[in-house]
Amino acid sequence: MLAFSISAVIGFVMPWLIYEQIGQTFLGIWDLGWSLLLFLSLPGLGYGPALIYYLAKENGHVDKRDDSTWVLSAFFCQVAVAFTIAFVFKIGFEMIRYFGTEFTVAEASAISKLGTVLGLTLAIAMLGDIARSILIGVHESKTSEFISIAHDVFLAVSMLISLFSGGGIVWLAIVTLGCRTLFELIRFAAVLQNTDVFKSGLNRNVSNSIRRLSRYAAKSGVFVLQENMTLQVTRLILFVSAGPATLAVFSRYATLFRQLNLFIDRVGIALPAMVSRFQSKAEYDEIQRLYIGFAQLTMLLSLPLLVIFGVWGDTIVTLWMSEEFVVDELASIFAAGGFFYANYSAAAKILSGLNRHGKIALKSLFAASALLVVLGYVFYPFTSMEAALLVAITSIVALHTPFILYLANYFGIPWIEVVVRVNGKPILCNLVFLFILIWSNELFLLQSYVSFVLVLVAGCVSLLVSYWYFGIDQNLKDNFFAFLNLENKPASRT
Repeated sequence: MLAFSISAVIGFVMPWLIYEQIGQTFLGIWDLGWSLLLFLSLPGLGYGPALIYYLAKENGHVDKRDDSTWVLSAFFCQVAVAFTIAFVFKIGFEMIRYFGTEFTVAEASAISKLGTVLGLTLAIAMLGDIARSILIGVHESKTSEFISIAHDVFLAVSMLISLFSGGGIVWLAIVTLGCRTLFELIRFAAVLQNTDVFKSGLNRNVSNSIRRLSRYAAKSGVFVLQENMTLQVTRLILFVSAGPATLAVFSRYATLFRQLNLFIDRVGIALPAMVSRFQSKAEYDEIQRLYIGFAQLTMLLSLPLLVIFGVWGDTIVTLWMSEEFVVDELASIFAAGGFFYANYSAAAKILSGLNRHGKIALKSLFAASALLVVLGYVFYPFTSMEAALLVAITSIVALHTPFILYLANYFGIPWIEVVVRVNGKPILCNLVFLFILIWSNELFLLQSYVSFVLVLVAGCVSLLVSYWYFGIDQNLKDNFFAFLNLENKPASRT
């Protein structure tokens, strides 16, 4: 969670500094490059997840002579994948200059150089994912997490120095490449120091290892792509259609939206392991109860944040950046598109724990691709509003809904029952809060600040009361009082 917090802070501070130092257009160019870099270097893409899976299996055996075979097979495959993707990234980024809006000489030069440097950064990040996967696979994940935290802090400081020294986005990319190279070398050094995966020879047929690794990597890659493709493709279309300045506006709302989703994902990070444990004991009723309970819990946690974002998004962006970045109703569209994300996230993790996520992820990927083509044709040329609608509609129709329906069918219960049981209580608990928040926003816009504060406090109190008496079950209350060393005495019944 600490690494997530640091990354979130960087995601909020750096765009504002880039905007203040070098302007909105260059911020939009950086947004596109940075978001594509993060997307293509996600741990789920490539051979990292497959290596974790097979190393974890080998680590459970006394004889672990096959470790080196898995590691070397994954590494050589990852080298080919990493530099292929980096080359495609460079070519694709170079071609952006020739489509859509006209760029100045300085902007076109920055795009070209950014493609080269961030492409190399992408290759280094994907190679480093092998070292990260080795550490996780042999239960040294804390070491890798510490290196990631140190990298994020060092990168943030280096970026600040570069910006305040007059460097542009190309220098930011160079700093990013340098930091990534340094800390991935440190990660590989940690592998050599803390593991013995390179101390044994090749004991398994390498071609067989590559085939098994590739099969698992393809399955994991499809799952990651279908979850993240929609937003990144929309960014690219918007950049080409409306230019980097418009993308900079859209990305501020998309960043807030993405941070909410990342928060939900982090809450359920241990869910697949719990499901696998229940599955090994054939306790499928427990898995069903786990899904309903966990999905409802994440809705209770995330829905107030989603309501705040939907109602207060424009004000937050104004305070964060400036009024130039505000587009009316854009936050509301994003919030509507993310309503079922907590349901989807829980369903995806349950299916991952059951090892039944591959086929539905592939179908979802095809559905999202088809919808992007159709809606992209209908909405083109894009503004920020059309881009947000594209993300919201595609997410609900092609991503969130199929996973929820698939899991309901797997459990053999009506999908409407699942939706009501998961979302009914959180919606009822947040209704009053929603209306009070809308009222408070109107008072803020009218500059009636005393009334605004009083109404906002009343809204928070109403939310706490509704959660305590209706939203939170007795077990959570008992755990809360136990944490405070108090006794929760139930009210006497009459």
